[in-house]
Amino acid sequence: MSFLENQIERIDLHVHSTASDGTFTPIQILQVANDMNLTHLSITDHDTVMGGLEAINNKHLFNGELIPGIEINAKGFDMEKVEILGYYIDHTNPKLLELLEKMNDSRVQRQQLVLNKLANLGFKIELKDLDVSGKIGIVGRPHIGRAMVKLGYVKNVDEAFKIYLKEGGLGYVDRYKPSIEEIIEVIRAAKGVSILAHPLISYSNLDDLENKVKQLIDLGLNGVELYYDYSKYRKNYNLTSKQVEKGQEILTKMSKEYDLVVTGGSDFHGDEGVLGGVKIPYGTIKKLNQHRKKIGK
Repeated sequence: MSFLENQIERIDLHVHSTASDGTFTPIQILQVANDMNLTHLSITDHDTVMGGLEAINNKHLFNGELIPGIEINAKGFDMEKVEILGYYIDHTNPKLLELLEKMNDSRVQRQQLVLNKLANLGFKIELKDLDVSGKIGIVGRPHIGRAMVKLGYVKNVDEAFKIYLKEGGLGYVDRYKPSIEEIIEVIRAAKGVSILAHPLISYSNLDDLENKVKQLIDLGLNGVELYYDYSKYRKNYNLTSKQVEKGQEILTKMSKEYDLVVTGGSDFHGDEGVLGGVKIPYGTIKKLNQHRKKIGK
């Protein structure tokens, strides 16, 4: 093993701001990342580019490279929680913006329906309680969960989701999610590199993991998020440390066999994860750029 292979890059490619469900503004994220001497940063808000655009407009606050990113919720393939990360995307691409607008419209409709269901359960939550005044980007279930905590209906956001807001919960309402195939196509149209986020949350059945990821590769997926801290999800998704280790071995093998990009990040939300807290090996950005150049041709 060479000296460089032993080195760790100061990067975080999975970060959420207040434009989606994070608690730090894009400007605060830039300032913290700069204080931590990160060399590369990507704000990957759920289903919106607003946080990324605000970060780009304030790029002077961060001395490293700011990589345009996004994380889009998908459906399909019998996966438990499917999200596709897109890197080096063109934030102004018409196909991307059209898809995000459709998803946001669905979220807005779902939001009121969830509040109505919760009201029928005795939880009076008004829009002003969601604490999103002046917010850019999307309003999602985490904002409702935080309002439930603030109003004393639940002890924490985890409890809000477990009982009321998760799929199958007492207050759950479904919304529109595009197919994985459509998301990969849109990210490619925006000149972006598509990555399967936290694969072992998306599909924890290790016996069929390789087959599922291969299907996504056939649809044009460019890589997987290999470097990720699953510890906070082990209980909710019944993931043991041995399962995580085996799953990452499978994904490492596949990345070499299919020339996949492997990325990583903290999945920082402000109240979850530590910015720059996941160790990512040297060469990750170089590999990401190699695929980006291929797509851009």
